[in-house]
Amino acid sequence: MADHITHADYEQYASAWVTVSRALDGARELLDHEPRRALSLLHPAVDLAERDLAPVDRLFSEVRGAYVLALFELKKYRQFRELAGSAVRRLSRTHGPDSPEVRELRARQRQLPHVLTPRGERSLVTARRRAEDTERHRGPHDKATTRAWLKVAAAYRKADRYDEMLRLYEEKIEAARRRLGSDHPEVVVLADAAAEDAWELGLVQPAVQFHALYYAAMTSRADSEGALLSAFGAASLRHHMAAFHLAAFEPYEAEPVLREGLHILDTDATGIRTIERAKAGLRPQLEYGLGVALWQRAGGTGASRHFYRAFEGARVIGSEGDLRTYFACAVFAGEQWREHL
Repeated sequence: MADHITHADYEQYASAWVTVSRALDGARELLDHEPRRALSLLHPAVDLAERDLAPVDRLFSEVRGAYVLALFELKKYRQFRELAGSAVRRLSRTHGPDSPEVRELRARQRQLPHVLTPRGERSLVTARRRAEDTERHRGPHDKATTRAWLKVAAAYRKADRYDEMLRLYEEKIEAARRRLGSDHPEVVVLADAAAEDAWELGLVQPAVQFHALYYAAMTSRADSEGALLSAFGAASLRHHMAAFHLAAFEPYEAEPVLREGLHILDTDATGIRTIERAKAGLRPQLEYGLGVALWQRAGGTGASRHFYRAFEGARVIGSEGDLRTYFACAVFAGEQWREHL
């Protein structure tokens, strides 16, 4: 692997890192009193980080987080809302969900209902009344009732009332599990919707809890019904579960799930061309996830090796963006770039 990463690659990474780091330092000094100038420094730095730095690099997520904070300080609240979730996920993956950087962004998210004109209050009241009426006439676990409560959750999200959205999901999922069983289709639908909503908002800890319920229900149904999932489906299910664990900085939970996914692909011999192509596209993602898990644990050459495997696997079927991401991670995790700072 080291033979394929040159001194020029390490030098390029170091050069980009220094440029982004200087821009971030300058922007932090300006953020409180001159946020517009801070934003002008951060915008090209974010573009450079996206192009040349590794997503597992703390600087990569810090510069994006600072950019989103600058939007809030400039009262660009709608742009902030659109970008805050992904910024929180990135920071959580590199710094941990309880880090000061994550808490700072989450605090701004909680201010949204107070700084923006209330959105969708009337639609929220209407959605809740319709859900209650549907439940009264169709029963608590009819499909129409489930759809109606999902609309209420969407209305809470639109109104930036995220804590109430989470409580609603928790209440409905617990009721469904208690009455219908943990692997009932209604539990699958509710847990999947809850996980995706929490994920999009950067609420990584609730997201991983909801997705764990979805994952357990899906694997339980596959076990009980016998080979319900194809090898690709089973490996893909594990890839998604691991992605939630990694966003919550849970490498010890993610690693065995990713290794199981790779083992499923290694031992499957379907041979159908379309399935083999799909598996070829999934394998680099699993290798990349394993690299992230190892980096979160300890960093070093083990992580770099898996990042490079992801890069090699993606050469056949991956996008240009995937190739750039995987290679940047291999360069970063190898550490030699620090010699060129």
